[in-house]
Amino acid sequence: MSLSNKPDTDPMELVQRAMALCKTPIKMSFERLFFEVDVPILDEERILNPEWKDGTTRRQAIVKHISGFVPPGQATFIIGSSGAGKTTLLNVMADRI
Repeated sequence: MSLSNKPDTDPMELVQRAMALCKTPIKMSFERLFFEVDVPILDEERILNPEWKDGTTRRQAIVKHISGFVPPGQATFIIGSSGAGKTTLLNVMADRI
């Protein structure tokens, strides 16, 4: 069931319909999310970092100790520059990776 099927629907009417459809609002919080991947070590990196000479990969943190709270009934946005880890954060929260 769609909340709105016409573009001129009153926003307060939408809120009332949403409250009627969802008796228990969803509350979400997360604490200290962390995700890292194995990254191949390039030859240039081996020259600059002698401690990496033994391995072929190194661990790179993508999501580092992220905590947050998403209040019910409000739009929540995740913003950041390209490559900041927004999609990875959402995938970790959705248990996709």
